[in-house]
Amino acid sequence: MKTARKKVVQVFMQEPFDKASYQMAVQGSNTLHQQQMEMRVNIMADMAQYLSPKERKQLARLIMQRRGR
Repeated sequence: MKTARKKVVQVFMQEPFDKASYQMAVQGSNTLHQQQMEMRVNIMADMAQYLSPKERKQLARLIMQRRGR
C-alpha cells in the first residue's frame, strides 16, 4: 500500500501533469486497498466463528481503539 501511495504522489508531481496516468495510479491504489480490506474481512469472519461472544466484544474494542489512533 505504501508503494502504491508513493506512486500516486510521484505521478501527481510529474511535469507536465498527466491526468490519465494520475487516475490510473489512484485506481491501482484503490484496487489494492479494496483487496486488503476484503482479506481482513474474510480473516475476521473466519476468526469470529471460533471466538466466544466476550472475545468478539474484546476484539471489536481493540479494533475500534486502533482506528481512533
